[in-house]
Amino acid sequence: GPRSDELARYREYGDPEEIRVFKDAGGGEYQVWFYWSRGLTFAFQDGAEVFKKSFRKIEADAGATGD
Repeated sequence: GPRSDELARYREYGDPEEIRVFKDAGGGEYQVWFYWSRGLTFAFQDGAEVFKKSFRKIEADAGATGD
C-alpha cells in the first residue's frame, strides 16, 4: 500500500522518538522520523522512504531530572 515503507519501519523500530515535517521549495512534504537513541533517521514522502541516515547515538542525559 501507499504507506508500506512507513509501516515496515514502524514494525522494525517501533514508535519514533520524534517526528518532524518539512516542506521543500516545490511544496513537497517530508515526514522525518528520528530514533535518537538508536542513531537513525528516516524520511518519507507520501509514505515512501526517500532517505535513511545513521549518526552517533544520542543518549539521555544521566543527570537530567525531567524538570
